[in-house]
Amino acid sequence: MRFRMSALIVVALVCSTPSLQGCGDEDGGTHPTATATPTPRPTQTVVGAMDQFAGVYDLHSASDLMEFSGEAVAVVEHSDGADLALRFEFDAFDELDVRGSLIDRGMFSLAGFGFFQADIGVQVAGEATVSIENVVQRVSGSLHNPDPESFVQFDVTFAMERPESGTPATIGGRYAFEFDPSPSGCQCSSSAILDVDVPATGRGQVLRAAHDVDASGALLGVVEPGNCLVSPTGRLQCVVEYLRVFEPPEDPFSRLPPDFLITLSGQLTGVGGSGRTDVDPLTALFFGAWTARR
Repeated sequence: MRFRMSALIVVALVCSTPSLQGCGDEDGGTHPTATATPTPRPTQTVVGAMDQFAGVYDLHSASDLMEFSGEAVAVVEHSDGADLALRFEFDAFDELDVRGSLIDRGMFSLAGFGFFQADIGVQVAGEATVSIENVVQRVSGSLHNPDPESFVQFDVTFAMERPESGTPATIGGRYAFEFDPSPSGCQCSSSAILDVDVPATGRGQVLRAAHDVDASGALLGVVEPGNCLVSPTGRLQCVVEYLRVFEPPEDPFSRLPPDFLITLSGQLTGVGGSGRTDVDPLTALFFGAWTARR
């Protein structure tokens, strides 16, 4: 899923101010000064190589499927085999991954695959438009399931935004995470100190292993380093490995193995945050929440 984008989008420069001297016709002539008052609008700059769009974005999507709707994290990825590659991370259960080819100025056709409720694969097709307006990078478009035989049908409209400066480093830092319940399976609350590094790209990391302990300080498990996606407004999705020390009671429906993946999704503000904790859905049934403070 890590690709390099190589296509160039050529966006025509438009003389948005009619009184501007030297705006040429196709035959090389120039317009005389116009008297009409121009309609104000954001300045649209020339979009260069698609590599400049790579990074983590704030995603807003609307869909007739709740799982593909709401505020989430999206990624523009490097791609050697496509002009545009997008990935939408709604949570540990629902994801869309599409790639596209340039079909017009700033417009792309899209096709790909996704997961619905963790284990249901769906086909995806659609289109997207890419632009920069007032130093904000934008990707917007629509997606749907092109397979009429699929029992999972959906339509999605989406808008992604990211300032050219990327994700603020101030969102990162050392946070005390409180888990309720603990991912260990103890049916109790727990806490761990996580160091979250956030570069401008938004592709962050949990830097060091952290002990997950109960209220008495007893060790329940270890949160291993892992990768995080952090949007410019602090929307978060981290996937890390959890090494369980606590031995939970026997339960055929929620038995946790010695190690498994957990997904922390939610919001960080630079001061604190909150969200949900999901164990890899193919591992066990688990529903949890977290809060964080600097």
